[in-house]
Amino acid sequence: MYQPILTLSSGTELKGGSPGSAVKSLTLHTAVNAGQEFTIGSAFSDYIEAEIWADPGGSLQITAGDALTYYRQDDAGNRTKVGVFYAEKPTRTKRNSYKVTAYDTMSKLDADFSGWLHANQAQFPKTIWQLVQLACQRAGVTLASSSLPINGSYSVQAFYADDLTCRQIISWAAEAAGCYAHMNADGKLQFLTYTDKRSTAKITPDGASNSTAYYADSLSYEDYTVKAIEKVQIRQSDSDVGVIYPDSTTATNTYAVQGNLLLTTGTEANLKSVVQNLYNVLKNVTYTPCKVSVPNSSGLACGQIVHVKDARGREFDTYLMSATISSGKASFKSVGSASRKSSSAVNSQSYKNLTGKMLEIKTSVDGLEVKASDLTGKYTDLKATVDGLSSEVKKDTKITGGGNLILGSESFKNATYVGIDSSVVYGDDGSATITNANTCRGFKFNAVSAHITKGVTLCLSVMYKLISGTDALRLGITFTSDDGQNYIAYIKTADQLEIEQTDGWVLRYGTWTPSKNGVLKTVEFDSNGNCTNKFELLHPMLQYGNAPTAWNASSGDYLTQESAKSLFSQTADEIKTEVTKSVTESVTETVKDTATSAANDAVDSKLQDYATTATVNSLKEDVSSISQKADSISTKVSSLKKTTTTISNDLDSTKQEFKTVKESVSAIDQKADRITQTVTRRITGGNNIIVGTDDWNNATLDAGGNDLSKKGSYTITGESVRVTNKAQNTRFHFGADKTLVIAKGMTYCASVLYKLNSGTDSLFLQFETKSSSGAKSYYGNAFKNAKQDIVLDNGWKLRWAAFTATADGYADGLFVSTADDNATVTNDLTIMHPMVQMGNAPTAWTASTGDYLTANETKTEIKQTVSEIKLTASTSGTSSTIKLTAGGTEITSAQINLSGVVTFSDLSTWNQDKTIINGGNITTGQIHNKARTTTYDLDNAWIRMGKDAGTRVDIDTGRIRWYWENNLTGVLSSRYGKSYIGDNSRYTFLGWFSTGDPSFDYSTGGATSEFVGIAIDQVDKVIHCNASKFEIPGRIECGSLSVNGREI
Repeated sequence: MYQPILTLSSGTELKGGSPGSAVKSLTLHTAVNAGQEFTIGSAFSDYIEAEIWADPGGSLQITAGDALTYYRQDDAGNRTKVGVFYAEKPTRTKRNSYKVTAYDTMSKLDADFSGWLHANQAQFPKTIWQLVQLACQRAGVTLASSSLPINGSYSVQAFYADDLTCRQIISWAAEAAGCYAHMNADGKLQFLTYTDKRSTAKITPDGASNSTAYYADSLSYEDYTVKAIEKVQIRQSDSDVGVIYPDSTTATNTYAVQGNLLLTTGTEANLKSVVQNLYNVLKNVTYTPCKVSVPNSSGLACGQIVHVKDARGREFDTYLMSATISSGKASFKSVGSASRKSSSAVNSQSYKNLTGKMLEIKTSVDGLEVKASDLTGKYTDLKATVDGLSSEVKKDTKITGGGNLILGSESFKNATYVGIDSSVVYGDDGSATITNANTCRGFKFNAVSAHITKGVTLCLSVMYKLISGTDALRLGITFTSDDGQNYIAYIKTADQLEIEQTDGWVLRYGTWTPSKNGVLKTVEFDSNGNCTNKFELLHPMLQYGNAPTAWNASSGDYLTQESAKSLFSQTADEIKTEVTKSVTESVTETVKDTATSAANDAVDSKLQDYATTATVNSLKEDVSSISQKADSISTKVSSLKKTTTTISNDLDSTKQEFKTVKESVSAIDQKADRITQTVTRRITGGNNIIVGTDDWNNATLDAGGNDLSKKGSYTITGESVRVTNKAQNTRFHFGADKTLVIAKGMTYCASVLYKLNSGTDSLFLQFETKSSSGAKSYYGNAFKNAKQDIVLDNGWKLRWAAFTATADGYADGLFVSTADDNATVTNDLTIMHPMVQMGNAPTAWTASTGDYLTANETKTEIKQTVSEIKLTASTSGTSSTIKLTAGGTEITSAQINLSGVVTFSDLSTWNQDKTIINGGNITTGQIHNKARTTTYDLDNAWIRMGKDAGTRVDIDTGRIRWYWENNLTGVLSSRYGKSYIGDNSRYTFLGWFSTGDPSFDYSTGGATSEFVGIAIDQVDKVIHCNASKFEIPGRIECGSLSVNGREI
């Protein structure tokens, strides 16, 4: 039997014996699989629970963080080291004893890793093994393993998530390597797979033939064998198809690796090798789950595969996954379901920056569904089948590479706040509200370690809303110059410009031109000095250029390669829409003629100085679809501000096109001489350095070393070209915005959409620059050696490669070739939307800064924010819109045509019936005005009309009632064989009226010019006939009869 011994760092030993320095009891909890299913990637921290004799006031002291080395000692005095554990704060259980819980070295890996990721995006890509080494280095943990079993050399691209720990990196690495992570007896980290001990490690009821006997009644097991894994899938979410191996249509038992951010990038081919390696490890995993207890001295341990035989002779294999060891007994446990037909994911915890609002789409054979929801559970969705219109947008708050030089700019929670916590409130949308009380509080963001070049202008912008107090916003940029000196540049309030938005928001921005070369460090937002105010900030952005653009993320913020996809699809009818954004600020101040003339001259000279503008919502994981068939819904709506995107789709292709036109008016107030100049600058297009890429007719044929006779045949269709080569090579050339500076050391990305119809896949791009002296540089090696493809729908791919400029110069053009250099090929391919942009990853295509749309083009808008999706179409002054928010759906149009069966399930009456409009029929309970003074109760056959209760008419199935002026009540009814005509007034008149109200004295007798008829006097109980003659053809029966007062 083993005796536990604990050794303190001071050398003091605690073991069984006399009170005061003895281990009263000790239990070890160990595991290599802590869940309820067989999983890889476990990084379980083993721990001990010990009760120790310790007299009050004695010399024995154990405090939180103390290292305890645990040994087992047998009866012969031989010791075996079990592990090194670090104590939590002890808890005294009795006067002379206390309980200590201590965890092994794995617990040290709970140190933060997100901080390192945040600051070192530029160091990627890194292999999985390199990240393991970095995580251990940051946590102070020693590695016992020298490599991972498989996939250790897989190249991980830059990624980031909040609240990542070093242990999570270790767990993901173990998962990618098909193994588990565990600490050895020396407290060093090792990566292990299950060891097959079935030939030597056997558990039996009697311990015969060198087997290990289990304790009586301790063995229990499932009546099934866990089915062998038939395929492995790597995916990022439940709805993600991911990468699967093998490509079997009959295999159902799938092991899914989900949410592992080390496996989010790379080409599908690279991930295919990873998933194939995992399959080879997992395909033979089959066993029977069980629980069993054996003597602690058996030598069995977690991570072993053993053979078990019960008292009835049944035999099976099992995996020892976890154990509790105490008092000489080791109780092992093995878990697992019979199969994984549901393809349930493991390790699927999310580490994304949720903003509190979500947009969700689902696609099935029945149609499409769009859902806008918030985290409280409220949602609105828009559904469509093949008979109606669909709109779908999918958005993730994590963003894939953009031109923003600020890291983590999607939320101010990612910045360092300078001030007391009570003075700032963070919003779910990433905003922050600061309150100053004679203080200067603000934020500091880390920036991408980008090289800045002397003379190359940057623009710093932020969405800003002054709630109260002094407008004193200050923008700051810190950098380290090439000589090692640190500098900070401030853009004060007086030097800033703004573009008015809605609801009190403005886009506040300023420009800064460095006087030195250097490297960016941080970006700051605070006040000019101590002040009293309250303001809100959202979406900070630092970018190259002299004007702000729509916010996007940093090139250091990533999700997956698939996040860069944008899908635009349609059914039978082709939809072509063009979208334009025009933001205009009115200038109300009077401008002198001379100042206006000078301003116009300034505009002409500055028109060539365009900024590199980014398209609306570019770089966000964004999937948008508009579908329409024969039974369609048409909507038209008016909109003063137009944000537009061109989407052109045909039946066999997926295309996208973005163009942005932005007009901004900035006022320059020269207070010294009271001259106000107004300067209008047109900033058009997007962040594409190449011009004219929206129409292939803008390209020219270029030999590129080949004789032009070797070109293939081609057909241009506006934005695309289809080329057919037969041992040929067709090469096109587009021009560039030649005013844009290409800075040495900066990274750029070239991309193009293409579809290989047949033949060799050899599409090639080469970017061209020209120095101030006229010398040209060519960048094509990246496309030869490091090109990547993003697979889209219908055979389309986005081919791209990033490259770093090796010399300063100006953009000059782009060559698009169907093969490398002088090679010739045989193929057929369709090409569209070439693009070169700043950054190391491709984004949705945009036009160049020099391209813009005309005012008379048909325009549509697909505008997505965290709170709404808005679709707008307009042409010739007529427009329509559909707006989808978490609280409702709004359709506005001059004309709305609904065909087919349309059911409004939530137009309910007080009886919760449904209103259905079907062709010429309307089925509902009630129709009434807002005040309910006019009501058509269709269920109860009742109509009420009138302005108020005193002047109304009621009609039901049997009668008509009327109410007028003095709230008198009248009735016309017929039922049970009787008819009633009357009211509750004192005088009732039945007959002919000439004009106005009847007024006569019936006592005089005879007809009058105003009234002929019968009058009923309720007071005197008299019925009077007002006529020249009263005829009764039949006889008169009465009690008495008088004529002129004389009784007859």
